Amino acid sequence: EYDTMSGVFAEYIEAEVLPRVEKNCGVKLTKNPDGRAAMGNSSGGSAALIMAWFRPDLYRRVLTTSGTFVNQQWPFDPKYPDGAWGFHETLIPRELKKPIRLFISVGDADLLTPPEHARRLASAIRGARLLVASGAGHMLPLERDELVSDQLIELVQAAREA
Repeated sequence: EYDTMSGVFAEYIEAEVLPRVEKNCGVKLTKNPDGRAAMGNSSGGSAALIMAWFRPDLYRRVLTTSGTFVNQQWPFDPKYPDGAWGFHETLIPRELKKPIRLFISVGDADLLTPPEHARRLASAIRGARLLVASGAGHMLPLERDELVSDQLIELVQAAREA
């Protein structure tokens, strides 16, 4: 499950998804973690940060839109009792600095991911970029596609420079 607080989802993507992308699309993807990114919306945004947090040897750039950083993992894991909610409360403050570049975007009218949650996460990670979109709700990629596209372009440019 992608909401599990571990590297399992990143390892699944690495072993099952990316080789198929390379084969079916005729491309060669970089193995350089500074040149790779994970992106997701809602619980997928949480999964993207989980991928980079637990496997920074694979992913170091994250774009999360309307990330629902709550405890959705099942079964319960006593090592991470707060699930993804623990990022800003316990995980980030107690861990050594990780080489992750985080881009966070949220709508100021998002009822599932209030902007204050995004602000708390952004303030916990040094250098995190936060974008709060005026008048947007939880489906930011659909409501403010141009803003998300701009963040994605910035993320790709940063990865290319790596």
